[in-house]
Amino acid sequence: MRLLRIRGRNLASLQDDFTIDFEAPPLAHAGILAITGPTGAGKSTLLDAVCLALYDALPRTAGAGARGETRDLALNDGRRVLSHGAGEAEAEIDFIGRDGRRYRAGWSVRRARGKATGTLQAAKRVLIDLEADQVVADGKRDVGIEIAARIGLDFDQFRRSVLLAQGEFDAFLRADARDRADLLEKITGTGIYGRLSRAAFERNKAAQAEIDRIRLQLGEHQPLDETARAEAEATAEAARQALATARARQEVAAETLRRVDRRLALEAARTAAAEALKAARLANDAASPDRDRLARNRAALAARAELAAADTATLGLARARERLGAATTALARAEADH
Repeated sequence: MRLLRIRGRNLASLQDDFTIDFEAPPLAHAGILAITGPTGAGKSTLLDAVCLALYDALPRTAGAGARGETRDLALNDGRRVLSHGAGEAEAEIDFIGRDGRRYRAGWSVRRARGKATGTLQAAKRVLIDLEADQVVADGKRDVGIEIAARIGLDFDQFRRSVLLAQGEFDAFLRADARDRADLLEKITGTGIYGRLSRAAFERNKAAQAEIDRIRLQLGEHQPLDETARAEAEATAEAARQALATARARQEVAAETLRRVDRRLALEAARTAAAEALKAARLANDAASPDRDRLARNRAALAARAELAAADTATLGLARARERLGAATTALARAEADH
């Protein structure tokens, strides 16, 4: 995370609007910054504004606005920082998340009707993606989840790694050398490293005991003399030769097995082909009557034109006979009339 801008209004001693832009001169090229000023000037309030915008919580346990109604609030409730006499307050920061994108986190609180005497309302939060110009989350719970995802720290981790309360730091500086480790663990929340150190010691102790046990076992096994070692090496060499011979036999047997497999496959294929040929011959014999009918049909089809001509001639003959009968009758009449 990299902080780009802080803006706020009516936060503790910093009343009205204030803005700190880390991208504008002279802060843009300042490198290391120091927040200085007299007591009550608002130095810690700037850090409060960052924590309010990100986590809706305060890193310190007392706020300048802790009077009147705010006395009943929890010590880390961000609403305690509302300036005395103000009806509303805001905290807003721009930052670059661990994904490299620019975001704006906003926090605001107001009293009823915006008056200093009004009832204190619940704080509002929002997270905006500045590059996409859209709201990422709106609401305390959703904003908290999205902030943790984009920064990688919850409030307690952020407070311990980024902010250090003044009282705890003073205690660390004034402590004896033997007490500083405990105080540093308390301030930074790194007590786990002490536990890891003790666990590492115990594990090292167990590992050393295992090494001693192995060394003791090694002492129980004496090395072979020259004669026994030569016999063992001869036995190992004979075993290697036997292994080589066995592997050669295995390769020969494997090749024989492959040839047998190919022969069996060919015989199976030949048997299948013979069966197929037999079935084809039976089918051919069964189709013989059909072939005879087909031959007759083809011969009849060739005489189709001649049959049509014969039918036409027969029809013409019948008609000629009818005309002949009519002519014979007419001739008889003619002869009778003559």
